[in-house]
Amino acid sequence: MADPQTDSLLREIDEDIRRERYALLWKRYGAYVIALAVALVLAVVGYEVWRERTASAQAEAAERFAGALALAETDPDSAAIVFESLATDGPGGYKVVARLQEGALLARQGDVSAAVEAYNRLAAEAREPVYRDLAILLAVLTELRSPEADAAGLRQRLMPLTTDDRPWRYTAREMVAHLHLEAGEHDQARTRFAALAGDLRAPLGTRSRAENMLAQIDGG
Repeated sequence: MADPQTDSLLREIDEDIRRERYALLWKRYGAYVIALAVALVLAVVGYEVWRERTASAQAEAAERFAGALALAETDPDSAAIVFESLATDGPGGYKVVARLQEGALLARQGDVSAAVEAYNRLAAEAREPVYRDLAILLAVLTELRSPEADAAGLRQRLMPLTTDDRPWRYTAREMVAHLHLEAGEHDQARTRFAALAGDLRAPLGTRSRAENMLAQIDGG
């Protein structure tokens, strides 16, 4: 029977491995979702932000947002405060982009819990499913960076996003498959990756990644 010190050491090693695996998942997958988020913001919100900037009543919000972006590198704490303020009382599209910027900035600073809270607030506040589901995806990805992350609970949070009527369904399905794999549930992961690889409606990149993951699973 292992002694208490050995048990403690084994637990520490197991926790370290778990943290590294979820960090790898974030490194591999986080940039992809964030890139989609940026594209979404530019495509859907960008015009609204530009239009609002042309109106005198919106000029202050535009200046505050631009100022916060400029501050983000040199004074991230102050920038986060401005983004939080805009997300709370800003007009139109500024609420969405400010909350996204706030969450991303806090995550970059390593404040995982605050970043998750920012994304969760956007998920609660957003009226449009495209923004609400995006916020949930980012909250889950960010929370996976925490050593206390409940991967099974986070996977369940993603499940409603995988139905055919949800705007980010393919991203959510891919994340769920990865979480099954990280949990050692290879059969469930394989089933989900196979479904993605065979879905001709899925984005080409999603299908390609699913095929690669199937090859890795089958290769042992």
